[in-house]
Amino acid sequence: MAGPGPGSGLTKAQLRSRVRDQATFGEPDDVIDQWVNEKHKQLVVKAKWDTRGAQLGNTVIGQADYTLDPNIVDLEKLKVGTKRYRGTGIDEMWDLQNTDATLVPGVAGVFALTYGSDGTPQFSLYPTPDAVAAIGALAIYTPGDLTADGDYPIVPEDLHEAIADGAIALGYRLRSENAQEAAEFETRFQTAIGELRARKNTRGAGGPVQIGIRGYHW
Repeated sequence: MAGPGPGSGLTKAQLRSRVRDQATFGEPDDVIDQWVNEKHKQLVVKAKWDTRGAQLGNTVIGQADYTLDPNIVDLEKLKVGTKRYRGTGIDEMWDLQNTDATLVPGVAGVFALTYGSDGTPQFSLYPTPDAVAAIGALAIYTPGDLTADGDYPIVPEDLHEAIADGAIALGYRLRSENAQEAAEFETRFQTAIGELRARKNTRGAGGPVQIGIRGYHW
C-alpha cells in the first residue's frame, strides 16, 4: 500500500472507521480525515519520533538567517562545518546580534529557530558566518498527510489506535459536547505520546554510554 508509513496496522480508512464507530460522528470523511492527520502529526512531533540527521545547505558569508525545511519542526543539534553550535532562544539570539550579550568561552556559536518578516520559519546563526561551511543538524520532522485510504501512520502499529483516540477527543471538543468523554480519549492519546517518546529514547540503544561533548566537557 501507499505511504507514508510501513504497510501494517490501521490504514487511514480504518482509523476513520474507528472514529465513527466509537463516537458516532456524522461529519464528512474529509473532516474526520483532518482530525486523524492532525493527531498523527501531533503524536509523531511531540514524541520526537521522526528525529534524523539533516543537511541544511551551506553557510553564506555575511548571512545569519536560513530558511528551514517546512517538514522540520525543530532542531535538536546543529553543526557548522566541524563546529558544534548550541541551541538558544529567540530572545537570547536578539541580544547576541545586538551586542547586548556575548558567547561564553569555549562556545563556537549558537543557533535559534526564528521567523522571517513574512512569518516563514527559519533558523539563525551567531556569529554571522564569515566562511562557507556545511550545516548539519539532528532534526525533528513532521510526517506528511495520510492522503490515500490505504496510507498507514509512521508510528508503531500498536499505537495506531491512539491516533483514533486523539481524533475522537478533538471531535468532541470541536462540537463542544461530551467534555468528560473527550478528556478520557485525550488522556489515552497523551499516554501514547509518553510511551512513544520513551521508545524513541531507547530505540537501538544497548544501554547508557558516558560520553564527553566538545564545547561542553572540554
